[in-house]
Amino acid sequence: MRETYTQLLSGIQKKQEREPIPKGIIYTYENIGSKLAYNPSVPFTIHSPSLQQDLRCMYVRVESPNSNWLDPTVPYDSQAVLYSETQKGLWKPVTEEMLGSANGLVFDNMEDPFISTIRGEIIFGGVVMEFPTDGKSTEKVPVESDAHFDYTKADVVVTTQFYRGKTISELRHFATIRHMKDIRLCELSDGSILIATHPQGGEAGIAGIGITRVKSLDDLTQETIDSAPVIKDLTDGDMKIGALALYPIPLDGSGDTGQEAVGIIGAIAYADENKDWHYPAIALKILNPYSFETEGIKHTPLDVIASRQNWTEGLSKRRQTKDVVFPAGIVREDDYTLLIAGLSDAQTGELVIRDPFAS
Repeated sequence: MRETYTQLLSGIQKKQEREPIPKGIIYTYENIGSKLAYNPSVPFTIHSPSLQQDLRCMYVRVESPNSNWLDPTVPYDSQAVLYSETQKGLWKPVTEEMLGSANGLVFDNMEDPFISTIRGEIIFGGVVMEFPTDGKSTEKVPVESDAHFDYTKADVVVTTQFYRGKTISELRHFATIRHMKDIRLCELSDGSILIATHPQGGEAGIAGIGITRVKSLDDLTQETIDSAPVIKDLTDGDMKIGALALYPIPLDGSGDTGQEAVGIIGAIAYADENKDWHYPAIALKILNPYSFETEGIKHTPLDVIASRQNWTEGLSKRRQTKDVVFPAGIVREDDYTLLIAGLSDAQTGELVIRDPFAS
């Protein structure tokens, strides 16, 4: 059933009243200066040969406060930077000495990094802009413009770049998908790969979620992504929705091939009459990841799992992004679940939530 933003907002408010949760933690980054650090990957573990210990790391989008790919009058300096956690909530850049290689430390001109594991390989990616070379984009696009919310209306081409490798230092580029961001992967129990896409326009509306399944990473092509079936009944037409992390979920506890769903952590996005943006974090399950091509995509209703009010007030890149949560995914600890997220296009934090995929 399609829901309007007003209906979802009412659901958020009722849920906060029914299930109050403590405020989340906002992370601190060393050596960040005046730059912003937000929209991270989910945390993961690497081994430091020089330190002889494992490090809890994540990639983070780092940029100057005025960096804006729709404004050619200011420098664009987004980077995906690798950080490690030195103590709870405190992060510092991973160095070449710590990693044993300079490769994988920083990806220039990249936004919104993400990471997963497929068949024992690290799959890393992020959003990279293709700027016009014909001088077409020479004027600043106002923040209130539709292009800031619907990037298909911009002259700059949004791409997602994919890298793979056994370790971070071995990451190498293997695929580019143009005209799309927020593409995510997960490995199913039979070894196939489920892909969530993020098309804009047509039956996807402002932006939706598509689903496709492939046999190998070699099938991660523009044609495959562009032809993915779209989930058509998630939200009303005035909202965007995107998948930002995927999790296989055994349906019967056995993990047998074909007996699993796929959980999605993502966000919905709504622009109000003042062109202010509202991004709550959501979860849902794809119930038939092996048979959706013949049966149609079966899924659970949207579950709003967090909103910006779950953290204390903090920095915001601009007025329009104050109410933005951009989830990286969840981390399951022994007795609780953490949601990791970018906040207000300016900061990063974590929040203890109930596991949205617990039976």
